[in-house]
Formats: sequence, C-alpha cells, structure tokens
Amino acid sequence: MRESVLVVDRGKLFSQKNFQGFLQAGEHDFFQNIAENFRFERRNEVENNPAIKQIIPYNILTNGSKVFLYWRKAKQTDERAKEKYSVGMGGHINDTDKSKDFEQTIENGRRRELKEEVDLHDGEVELAGFINDESNSLNSVHFGIVYLVTAGENIKIKEEDIMEGQFVDKKDLKKYFDKMERWSQLVCENLLGR
Repeated sequence: MRESVLVVDRGKLFSQKNFQGFLQAGEHDFFQNIAENFRFERRNEVENNPAIKQIIPYNILTNGSKVFLYWRKAKQTDERAKEKYSVGMGGHINDTDKSKDFEQTIENGRRRELKEEVDLHDGEVELAGFINDESNSLNSVHFGIVYLVTAGENIKIKEEDIMEGQFVDKKDLKKYFDKMERWSQLVCENLLGR
C-alpha cells in the first residue's frame, strides 16, 4: 500500500502570511488555511516537490524543566536525519488519520506518530507554534505544527536499534545544539530558550 499524506499547496498555505523559521502560536492561524485547502497525495509524489507542503505535527515532550532529547543512530534509514539529536517527534498525517472533523484529523496524526516512536503516558497538549524552514531539501517540503506535550518520566523508545533518548534539563540543550536537526534548533532558539 502506498502512503498518502496530508498536504497543502505552498501558495495557499502562505496566502496571508509567510515566514521563515519558528512562529509562535497566536501570531497567525495557519489551521484555517490548512483546513480550507488540504488534500491527501501519495507521499512519493510530493516528497521532493517544494510547491507542496506536507503537514507535520511535531511533539516536544516536556516534564517540568526537562525536555526529551533523542539521538537518531547511524542505522536510521533516512539519510537526511541520521546521527542527529532532536527534541521533537512527529511525522506525516496519513489518510488513515482522516476524521469528519479537521482538527481531529490533525490530532489523530499527532498521536499516531508519537505512539509509533515511544511508549508514554502523555498529559496536557498545547499548541506552541509553527515551523517553516527553507534551508534544505528535507525541510523545504514540510510545514511543522509544534506541540508541547507534558509527559511522565518513563518514556520507552520503541525502535531502540535506531534511536536512544532521555530527559535533559532545558539549560543543558546548548551542549547538543550543533548536532541537532534544524527544526530542533529552531524550537530551542525560539521556544525552549537556548
């Protein structure tokens, strides 16, 4: 079965506001642009097309003053992401996440992607902002919806052969910054305080 993912044409997504980097929640409502213009396309047909943005829920797991930081090992299959640190877990919204309610579709994708990566008991979920990064080929075809997710301390990574992780204090994230993937750097700079 070929994977179909939720996408929006770049021009429609940014018809009212365009930005580069991280934008705090409340500065613009991208949900309306997405809700009015989304469709599902085959992932292999949009993966390298910068005219189309794939929408990615991006979960930042927090516990008090700590953030879950993980390392993508050399065995990671995606060359663009391997051997990098990340503070966010997320992925594509698939057509199997579809609901009659648009916001529930986004939530279904957010939760499914998180549950594919880790076993955890999550608590409060808060919309934190959006990411649009045109700095490389991976990021130029994706648009991030950033969530802060309160999590218990006992998080178990499901694919330990390709990832490892732990909670670290926010003030210690700077030690890992240069080896982070770009979206995590943007979150650290704009949301978590680098």
